[in-house]
Amino acid sequence: MTQNKIAGTKIKPEDHVASYDEKGFVIHKTITDEDFKPKGAIAFFVVLLLLCAAIWYSIYYIQLTRQ
Repeated sequence: MTQNKIAGTKIKPEDHVASYDEKGFVIHKTITDEDFKPKGAIAFFVVLLLLCAAIWYSIYYIQLTRQ
């Protein structure tokens, strides 16, 4: 087994698939690449939306109380 330097996960030799493109170059894919889901990026985006909504509604509330 080899150690993946980026993710720190172990990749088994049978998980490694080599295929060729139309020019004859070898394309390497691992199963971990196909199963990757950007959970951190999605969580950051949700938190950013919630923060923007909180700022928006706080300003809206301040405007309503001034009338």
